[in-house]
Amino acid sequence: MDSFVVNKEKETTKTEEIDLENQREITEAKQEDQPEIVTRDIKRRNYTLEIASGAILGSLSVLIGYIWDLTLEANHWGPKIAPGMTWLDIVAVPMLVAFLIFGIRSGLIAATIGCSAIIFYPNEAGIGWLSMWPKFIASITMFVVPWLILRAISKKESERKFFSKFKYSSDTFQNVGVYAFLLGMGILSRMTIMFILNSLLFGPAFFLVLNFTPEWEFMFASKEFLVKYLTLGGGYAAWNLVQGIADATFAYLLVFPTRLHKVFKAW
Repeated sequence: MDSFVVNKEKETTKTEEIDLENQREITEAKQEDQPEIVTRDIKRRNYTLEIASGAILGSLSVLIGYIWDLTLEANHWGPKIAPGMTWLDIVAVPMLVAFLIFGIRSGLIAATIGCSAIIFYPNEAGIGWLSMWPKFIASITMFVVPWLILRAISKKESERKFFSKFKYSSDTFQNVGVYAFLLGMGILSRMTIMFILNSLLFGPAFFLVLNFTPEWEFMFASKEFLVKYLTLGGGYAAWNLVQGIADATFAYLLVFPTRLHKVFKAW
């Protein structure tokens, strides 16, 4: 009786092994016969991962922003001439982390969620809907510009040793020299774009909302007003340089020395 049971168990185990092998062969055959379906499934899983990671890191940015607003902003730890700003913040760091590990979509989702929350910051005094735009544009410039450069260079075979390191992968950013170059271009672009927008758009808009003075009418009619806004824009540009370097440094230290990207990277 015992030998019958043992033989029966062996037959069952063997049958299960055969079934698993057959299933494996069927799966491999499907992959060979229908590669587009497999590719589509992989892309769908990647999209889900990018969306979920962007939402999670965007939520982390919201949490950091609220803590920052309720502590440092509440105690006026910031320049008096710069509404809605502290001298330094780390709100954009989770957005950069999302990009470095999970890709451009994740970074954009995190930036959208993180910056949209500025509307509801208690210490934004009802102008959060305006304050969010400079932060959003400055933050996405930090990774959209490097992404565009990397995408363009990686499509071409370069004979230069430095540019040969530019592969379309998050691993590319692990090289300190490449990271400094790409994020440096992002920071310079951030400074340039924000200088123009703060001088000609956001600066006058803040004064219009806070003081009800439509100073756009006088900007180019008066040298005094033009110099005033160009100086204001220059001050913001200098702040964007410091903030950009801080964001890039913190993001790198979080992602690469910890090997976080090796575990979770999606591109």
